[in-house]
Amino acid sequence: MVESRRNRAHDHFPALAATTDATAANAGEAWAFLLGWSGSHRLAAERMEDGRFRVSLGEWLYPGEMRLRPGETYAAAPAYAVFSRGGTAGIARPEVSDWLFATISKQVDDWRIDYIK
Repeated sequence: MVESRRNRAHDHFPALAATTDATAANAGEAWAFLLGWSGSHRLAAERMEDGRFRVSLGEWLYPGEMRLRPGETYAAAPAYAVFSRGGTAGIARPEVSDWLFATISKQVDDWRIDYIK
């Protein structure tokens, strides 16, 4: 888990990358995750009981930092993910990676996911 509570992204860049033991610069599986947010944030990666991994990315808002009046809404920061079979260099090259753009609203379990190739 990585947290930054200083309201700036340059203390801890809001991104994670993951590879396998067989991943090299131009071969193997690689994943990258980025939070589109420049303020305080929290990133976490964990192995679940069934062996799968879960990654979570989100803003870190202090109590009172976001106040909504009745009827107002809040759009959470977008989270970006990319997968490549072209190694660590592949996550930066759109022609060899599969992009997944996802945004999460403040309403629990309300996801919008767009796949872009």
